[in-house]
Amino acid sequence: MINTFFRDRYAKIFKTFQKTLQSFITFQNLMKVPTEILIALAILTFIISLAQSAIIKGNVYSWELNKISAIVEINTTPKQRIVAVNGSYEFSVPTGIYLIEAYSTDRELSCSETIVITSNGTYILDLILFPTLKYNELNFTEPSFEIDEGNQAILMTASILTILAAVTAVLGIIMVKKKPRTPDSSELPEDLTQILKILKESGGRATQKELREKTGWSEAKLSLVLTDLERRGLIEKYKKGRGNVIFLK
Repeated sequence: MINTFFRDRYAKIFKTFQKTLQSFITFQNLMKVPTEILIALAILTFIISLAQSAIIKGNVYSWELNKISAIVEINTTPKQRIVAVNGSYEFSVPTGIYLIEAYSTDRELSCSETIVITSNGTYILDLILFPTLKYNELNFTEPSFEIDEGNQAILMTASILTILAAVTAVLGIIMVKKKPRTPDSSELPEDLTQILKILKESGGRATQKELREKTGWSEAKLSLVLTDLERRGLIEKYKKGRGNVIFLK
């Protein structure tokens, strides 16, 4: 409450100062103002703009959840672009809606995220880059077929039989109840094994918040690991309030 009070108080002072400055500095008055005062006013204006900005920062990961160097851009005016050498980035922006784009130095991985800045403060946004599909490099050539009218009926019959066989095969696979093999913990990656170990030590269940506190991972990395474990059939996630409860199968 105290920080909010002072921030609002300073914002009112800054607005009053800006209006006074705009009414004072006309072209004629500007010629009469000493250079030292002009420099001081420029520095003060710069400090005011910094005080009214928010910080967006985070880490850049590959789809394998490894920190990587990347180029990160944000569509401010003018556009800001940095090279996250150590996998970390930071931008200073005013309130608004922004699009953050990132891509690896070889441009094989990329991602884009939208973030809404409603007030001053620090916003954490981790970026996970996935392989980029280069559709413009794909070269498709439409094959040319010449079909005699007498063979159309035979081809149609063969197509129908092929479709029926495919549908029958799919239904047969669905109807076969085969329990998936639970992979041995030694076959799992280290981060997946760590989550399973924590769940066993916690009696078979834990909240997603507790897992994040015990691992020290970011929310993005933990979500990917839990999704992988759920896909392998090793855990179950249930929504409870604003968070998730993770159960060990």
